[in-house]
Amino acid sequence: MRNTVSAPLATDPRRKEPLLPDDLDSLVPGDLVQSWEPWIAWDDECESNKTRKSWRQDGDPLCDAALRAMFPSSLNVHGIDLLDDLQTRAARVKRDGVTDDPLNTFLDSVTAEPPESIRATAEEIELAQKCFASNVLPIILSLLHFSLAGGFASPRITRVLRSESYLIPGKSSPGFSSQETQDRTVSRLLETGQFVVDVMGASLIPTHIQHGTSTTLGRTSEPASEPSKTFRNVRYDEQDWRGAGCLTPGKGEGWKSSLRVRLLHGIARRRILERYERSRNSNGKMANSNGTTTTMPLYYDPSTDGAPLNQEDLAHTLAAFSMAPLYCIAKLGYYPKITAAEAAATTAFWRHVGFYLGIREDILRKHWRNWERCEKFGWTCGLMLVLELQESQKLAKEQGAEEVAAPTIGILTSFGGVAGFDTPIADRLAISRYLLGSRGSDAVHLPPTSLYTSIRIHLSFFASALPAHFGVAYTWFFPSLGHSWSERRGRLTVEGIARLTRYKLGMRRTAFRPRKLEGGLEDSVKREEEVEGDKEELERFMREWKALWEELIRVSAGVVMIVLIGGSALGWSLWVTTL
Repeated sequence: MRNTVSAPLATDPRRKEPLLPDDLDSLVPGDLVQSWEPWIAWDDECESNKTRKSWRQDGDPLCDAALRAMFPSSLNVHGIDLLDDLQTRAARVKRDGVTDDPLNTFLDSVTAEPPESIRATAEEIELAQKCFASNVLPIILSLLHFSLAGGFASPRITRVLRSESYLIPGKSSPGFSSQETQDRTVSRLLETGQFVVDVMGASLIPTHIQHGTSTTLGRTSEPASEPSKTFRNVRYDEQDWRGAGCLTPGKGEGWKSSLRVRLLHGIARRRILERYERSRNSNGKMANSNGTTTTMPLYYDPSTDGAPLNQEDLAHTLAAFSMAPLYCIAKLGYYPKITAAEAAATTAFWRHVGFYLGIREDILRKHWRNWERCEKFGWTCGLMLVLELQESQKLAKEQGAEEVAAPTIGILTSFGGVAGFDTPIADRLAISRYLLGSRGSDAVHLPPTSLYTSIRIHLSFFASALPAHFGVAYTWFFPSLGHSWSERRGRLTVEGIARLTRYKLGMRRTAFRPRKLEGGLEDSVKREEEVEGDKEELERFMREWKALWEELIRVSAGVVMIVLIGGSALGWSLWVTTL
């Protein structure tokens, strides 16, 4: 990638090896430092730890103010569709003639288009979505084995996740080895998958039962003359679900999912702060219903960690979605290269989404203004994570406390039950180690990879990339047919991911509702999110998927036959000429 440099010699005066986050404050432009694995050149726009500390004090003021106006306490918000509730309450307040209320102030800020310096064009959004469709498998691989496995190892993020029992079990939850915890982790990973599918304009339009008959609001079966259908007074427009229209403020499903995730972050932030205040006011004791008290575990301390889910956390998360997948595709090496236009479009796309996720405009403008800055910021995030882990280990040793292990191995173990990722745990660990590199892997305590496992995962990388290369070759020799085949492969692969996500969620379309602490969603809430199966659309999908692979086999077999026949003819002619 453009922003990495060769490892400098040990005697190179530019080579710096910071050990703690504060050491970043002494770096000067031109210094060479190592991130996860690559080395990068520090420059004027790389953020010092002093700046990052200021980001940690900043949460999401507009969102937090709206949530405080909606709910006196965060204790009883589980199961609520936060976006729907916000819109309902805001409309009621506006009818009452109240002005400058926090609900409509927040809603007005997110129903407007992003500023021009942040907004992506429709062409950039569609190119980024097309890039995602063409590379969906390696992108998912990178999100799970690089972004998730590495990013959630941050000690501060780990404390947030443990406080909310989100992906990482809290004190009263069973450990990663329990089926309950693994099911909860998989469910939340699948919900993140739905968010990605939604913003990428690849959602499945819900199917419902109306008046005892099936009404299918499918992906491709709608005729052009009937762009929308209505069920229970809810209008489903195709353009609000697919393509650039999915990010239309107030209407697009990608926009709605982004806002729901942002509101969910706000609830998590408030829960952690309220828990901290209750513990401080009661000397760490929590009253039980039977009159006894128990010690309230505190994983997150705002006085030292800053605001939960702060601007630094949000910016790191956006880098995990924007920069990390493109880097991993390049590192895997078996896939067609990402073009400069695709990298630029992907950067602009996630900058646009980041605006709706609540990331400050100045951060987005500076670090997502182009691909080069986005990539450099991603590497500095990796460097900061390694330094935070080293600092955590140092503090644990000084205090004689047991080091809190990064949750990487537990998370990688948990998603093994998802179809398509039910590979041996040794393979999942090996993939993460390969993508994170030796330094990053050692920081999160991933074990070494055996030669046999290494060969196996590289063979799997090669095999998974073959269809993409077939599409490139097919397009080269037969442009119209090859382009059509590649477009169908991308569309059907993304649709398959969307269908798998919906199925694994229990035929639900999540509204990203807050859960009970140390618990999941109630059955009544899950029933509200249920969608009906679309048998006809599923059969259509399976027919198209089968035809896609039959075409690959026919064309490949034809090429082999042509090569064999041509080779035989050439050999025969050479033999005849020698007689």
